[in-house]
Amino acid sequence: MDRRIIWCRENRIKLSYTRAMVHAALEGELNNIETVTDNIFGLEIPVHVAGVPDDVLVPENTWTDKEAYKAEAQALAMKFHDNFSQFTEASEEIHNAGPAYKG
Repeated sequence: MDRRIIWCRENRIKLSYTRAMVHAALEGELNNIETVTDNIFGLEIPVHVAGVPDDVLVPENTWTDKEAYKAEAQALAMKFHDNFSQFTEASEEIHNAGPAYKG
């Protein structure tokens, strides 16, 4: 079985954490908080969200095999870039808004 499927089945984020993150976003609680930048996707990830364990916020921290996470994340970033290459009329700004990792 594909390890991504196994990971997804065994380690889904708790619904209460998802709800806490959505609530924080909708209430503006994430507007002026400390973040870290994800090196692969270029996303700003909150360091703390009330009601969510800090280690859950950074996806890499949820994987025991950090190298496997990195490989899977980089592969996903490349799939994004490969798929987005069909949109030739999109501006450079739009193209640059995708994952930071480019292979």
